[in-house]
Amino acid sequence: MGHKDVKQLYFEDIAVGQPIPPLKVDELSPTTVVKFQAATGEFAAPHHDYEFARSLGLPGTILPGPLMFAYQAQLVTDWIGPGGWLSELHAGFKGIGLVGHEFCVEGTVVNKYFTDGENWVECDVGFRDVETDAKVTTGKAVIRLPSKEARPA
Repeated sequence: MGHKDVKQLYFEDIAVGQPIPPLKVDELSPTTVVKFQAATGEFAAPHHDYEFARSLGLPGTILPGPLMFAYQAQLVTDWIGPGGWLSELHAGFKGIGLVGHEFCVEGTVVNKYFTDGENWVECDVGFRDVETDAKVTTGKAVIRLPSKEARPA
C-alpha cells in the first residue's frame, strides 16, 4: 500500500483508550526470516537453523527481534498517514516468536497532548502470537500528528 492509499490521521481524530487498527502478520516462514537476515546482515543461527535452535532448548527457530520491532513500526506508520511522524519507538521482549506462527501487531492510544507547538500521541504497541495468544513484545510509540485546526505556536 502506497501513501496515496493511506488516509491522514489527525490529532482531533483520536482519543485516549482508542485501539489502533491491528496489523495481521500472516505466517512468518523460514524464507521470510532468511530474507530479513540477508537484508540486515544478522545471521544468528537460532533464527534459521532448526536443529541448532532445538539444541538450545527452544521449541523451534525464532523470529529476530528487529523483525518484530519493524512490524510494530509498520503498525504505527500505516495508521498515522504520510503527514504523521513516528518520533520514538521502544520495544522489549516478553517471549519468543516462533517461525511458522501467525501474529498480530496491536496498539492502544494511552496519552495525547499539545506541547512546544506540536501535537503528540503516545501509544502502547505489541506483537502477539495468534496461535498461543502470548504477547511476544511490548513497546511504546511516540508520534506527532497534524491538526485540523490552526494553533498558535
